[in-house]
Amino acid sequence: MSCFIFTWNPKKYNWVKYQEYARFVSEGGRLLHDWSCGNTHKIEKGDSFYFLRLGEEPRGIIGSGHIVSDIYSRNHWGKEEGKTANYVELEFDLLFDVADPDTPILEVSLLKELFPTQNWIPQSSGIRVKEEIIEQLDTLWDELLFEMGIGDLNPYDEGKMYQVVSTRYERDLEARKACIDHFGYDCQICGINMEAQYGKPGKNYIQVHHIIPLSNENRKTKPNTIKDMMPICPNCHAMIHGNNPPYTPRELKKMITK
Repeated sequence: MSCFIFTWNPKKYNWVKYQEYARFVSEGGRLLHDWSCGNTHKIEKGDSFYFLRLGEEPRGIIGSGHIVSDIYSRNHWGKEEGKTANYVELEFDLLFDVADPDTPILEVSLLKELFPTQNWIPQSSGIRVKEEIIEQLDTLWDELLFEMGIGDLNPYDEGKMYQVVSTRYERDLEARKACIDHFGYDCQICGINMEAQYGKPGKNYIQVHHIIPLSNENRKTKPNTIKDMMPICPNCHAMIHGNNPPYTPRELKKMITK
């Protein structure tokens, strides 16, 4: 698997809910967010990434995670009429709030000093990390996490909250909450309740599925939280996206064998 650098320049893109999402991740949630990958065409599902803040201080790596989609094209994030851009879905395991002055990050100045062959001020996202520095960079990141007291973080622990958002049409926490308030925490496909199945780790744990994917140009900018969204368990969520386009809830229900 490869590793890539995705960049965020607050001077060019006002990520309004950045602090809210950083707090969500710090509380144990896992965040999915689509992000432009520039002209890169060799990104694959499962590749890792580092999230690099540029443009204004503090500048440096403020997050990490894995890529969970193939590359797809849609309207440019700058909303320039007629322009498109390539995107992938990022799953953030970590995202730090740099508004807190006590938050340590891997600063650009340090990265330049330690890894001078890598471009640490790229003009676009989706830059591949040079293979010869990946192990050292991972070690440096792990050491930073250890110093912060989260060195044993496992991004795949069961029972974590799960939030899905979109850069252009953000699925905010209120929409997710409204959907769950209506349907409850039972999977709307297989009927499983994670708390009933796993006890305390599964309490209030469910994923919310958008029936029309974000990458579909026919989706609504403001989906109906009852008709267009539904809570489903991680297993059903994985299976429903096992096809492109995703299976419909009805199709997946028919596949379930008793």
